[in-house]
Amino acid sequence: MAIATAALIAPAAAGAATQSFTVPGASTFVVPAGVTSVSVEAFGAAGGNSSMGAAGGLGAEAQASAIAVTPGETLTVVVGGRGGNGTEGPPIPMAPCTWGSGGINGGGEAGECNEGPAAGGGGGASEIRRGGTALIVAGGGGGAGANGGGGAGGPGGQTGTTGTAGSSGQGGGGGTGATPTAPGLGGNAQGSAQGGENGAAGQGGKGGSWVDAAGGGGGGGVYGGGGGGGSQNYAGAGGGGGSSIGPAGTVFTSGAKAGDGQVVISFTYTPTLTVAASAGVTLGGQIGATATLVSSHETSGTITFKAFGPADATCSGAPVFTETSPVTAVGPYKSSTFTPAAVGTYRWIADYSGGGESAPATSDCAEASAATTVSAVEAPKPPVSPPPSVRIVYSPNKAHRPNRAGGPRYTFTFIDETP
Repeated sequence: MAIATAALIAPAAAGAATQSFTVPGASTFVVPAGVTSVSVEAFGAAGGNSSMGAAGGLGAEAQASAIAVTPGETLTVVVGGRGGNGTEGPPIPMAPCTWGSGGINGGGEAGECNEGPAAGGGGGASEIRRGGTALIVAGGGGGAGANGGGGAGGPGGQTGTTGTAGSSGQGGGGGTGATPTAPGLGGNAQGSAQGGENGAAGQGGKGGSWVDAAGGGGGGGVYGGGGGGGSQNYAGAGGGGGSSIGPAGTVFTSGAKAGDGQVVISFTYTPTLTVAASAGVTLGGQIGATATLVSSHETSGTITFKAFGPADATCSGAPVFTETSPVTAVGPYKSSTFTPAAVGTYRWIADYSGGGESAPATSDCAEASAATTVSAVEAPKPPVSPPPSVRIVYSPNKAHRPNRAGGPRYTFTFIDETP
């Protein structure tokens, strides 16, 4: 089977980006850069109807959120195909018949017939796989029994539902629904007809064959539902529904989808958020912070600034300052300033709420740029007196006799210039 890469479908309004897979068969989903988790809605396919109008069972829904993924990894997405309808004629009655084929990805084939009413095939499962491991599976519905007395196929679910037994005369037994750990059992035959086959891992059982009252095929799933039993008395039974699985918290709904299956993957891009605190101040000064939001996709929502006091180095207690600003685009956002009440190191974080196609983000409290220091104000120092200063002034004294060496005599004057 060819594997194709589906195109990204942009959301109609602001919100998560969405990629939808609706064509039965295998496709690939490459996790975009900046995406670390996805939400998934998977729907199994319905079983086929009988030629007499009995309805096949509807496919299951499995809904999961926050499935962890790695940017750049490739996941395989398989959409289940609806089981084929049984057809007959012309002429009617007792015309040549064609039994329903099993739907893509595990739907069981209806029992064979020669003439008259024909049964429907089982619906295929829808799933997402990482390599050989299924991350989520939604089971398919069972196919309807052959004729007016034939039973409808069992809906797919976490545990598939048993197909309806034939109701006209002595009908065949409905194929049982599969569980997440075991396949469904084939329905009992009536008279000389064949019983339905048991389901298997990933495959619904084939319906029991009979000339004109065959059983419906089992639905695909983690394990397939059992095929419906054929009937010698115009009352082939429906096939059982396939089973579903998903990660913890997955919500399962039985009998949710008509037609082919579907897989919808939703996700948001993880932005980068950093915070830079203002420069240090002395007590009585004001501090603030600037948060920078970087994302390559649509953003909206809010940024909340929080400052934590000197006793909270891990930003785990109650903040001493909080402020929320609306986000209209990527880029820097500044908080208001406030006056700290004590000295020490204050740390900032910024919380982005997420919005548009961008996921929530929180800056790192431990980053060096997130801290600012408030210092104590220094006490004034007492004035310092300069050391004593003396100026000496001297001048020749012409009124006195020369000294013995014949030189002039001088008069010295000492002046205290200490302030």
